[in-house]
Amino acid sequence: AYGYEVVVPPTGMLSSRSKGGNPEALWNWLLKNTKDATAVVISSDSLIYGGLVQSRTHLLSAQVIINRIEKLKELKKASPRLKVYCFSSLLRTPRQSYGGVEPPDYEQYGEWLFRIGELTDKSEIYGYDLLDATEIKNLTELIPQEYLKDWFERRRNNLDAHFALAKLARNKFFHYYAVGKDDQAP
Repeated sequence: AYGYEVVVPPTGMLSSRSKGGNPEALWNWLLKNTKDATAVVISSDSLIYGGLVQSRTHLLSAQVIINRIEKLKELKKASPRLKVYCFSSLLRTPRQSYGGVEPPDYEQYGEWLFRIGELTDKSEIYGYDLLDATEIKNLTELIPQEYLKDWFERRRNNLDAHFALAKLARNKFFHYYAVGKDDQAP
């Protein structure tokens, strides 16, 4: 209708609720198919993790995540005039989860992890509260340390990825960059 040809990657490279996408295949497809393109719309969750669900359940190291973000620069080298529109999602901490869309430990400890996040956020906004601090301490003692460590590392890695993407946005790499909250509770 507007004279644009829309090209999308093959479905087999993309994720679904039950299957992760293939970030390497997507990167290769993207580099090949943007040489003569005017613009590209990118899901950073797909290119970094393999999809939205995989952004919550992956086992990637912080270095792999940052390396995948750095690969975005190859797009501009290959096609300097390319307008890059990117969207990404902040890692959620839902009240509860079913159906394998969170890490395996989340079905058992997710409600407590959510509460820790809720109370921590509350204290950062409104100030320290002894009752909230006590509840956080009690909850962290109930959750096995390996699950707490995994939860905090996932959140740190996701936040670091967003800082790296925001730096690209600040340096005018993206024509437009949007960050969604992935159905976060207040």
